[in-house]
Amino acid sequence: VCTSYNNITVQVYEVLSCLEKTERVYATGENWLTTLAGGVDDPAKAIDHDVFTKSIIVNGLTLLGLGTTYQNLKFDNEIPAGTPIKIKLGQNYSLLQLAGGITVAPISNEIDPLTNKYKQIGPLKSISEGALLDLLTGPNIFEHTYLATDYSGKQIPSYGVRVVLGSTLAIGATADVYEAYYDKIVDNPTGNPYGADITVTGVQNFTNTGTLKLNHTTQDLLYGVEDIG
Repeated sequence: VCTSYNNITVQVYEVLSCLEKTERVYATGENWLTTLAGGVDDPAKAIDHDVFTKSIIVNGLTLLGLGTTYQNLKFDNEIPAGTPIKIKLGQNYSLLQLAGGITVAPISNEIDPLTNKYKQIGPLKSISEGALLDLLTGPNIFEHTYLATDYSGKQIPSYGVRVVLGSTLAIGATADVYEAYYDKIVDNPTGNPYGADITVTGVQNFTNTGTLKLNHTTQDLLYGVEDIG
């Protein structure tokens, strides 16, 4: 039996005396659209402020870019230009998937009269690694940091993000959308600054398996954190 260990650095600070206090702001509205035999399962779970629940974007069939499905995640307020927006996502690869994956784009709070969905106001940016041929199935969960830009590359204010699942060729591909959020600097966080503890079960050390309690301000710990700029 081979056992491997990783070292994790945890930075601990006093919330009440920290010079910069932040609150996490979540997207609160959503709508979605599919162009060919797709859909979104449990769409409201992408805006329920729970990073452990998810909506599922489904593409029944994608051929030569003609089949895509997207979900828009909209915030209540305009997000200032240059504000990093984080999106927790996962992709479950189909048995056959070529050259494609998840892309994201900024949206406004205006409704596009052609689609009756929130209007896209910037280019799509790829966040998938795009392997030539994915033959193995399984979930891959990521938290991506994203900056809204217009088509010239200039950073712009936005009201949220569009998550698009598409591919050159895919059968039965799905993407998981957990939440979209950003951190806002505040003078005094609302409610209890410490909040309720987060209990993590199944934690192992060298001799025992037990539980671990974390402050609610602890950020989500994920494999494969990426920044798509």
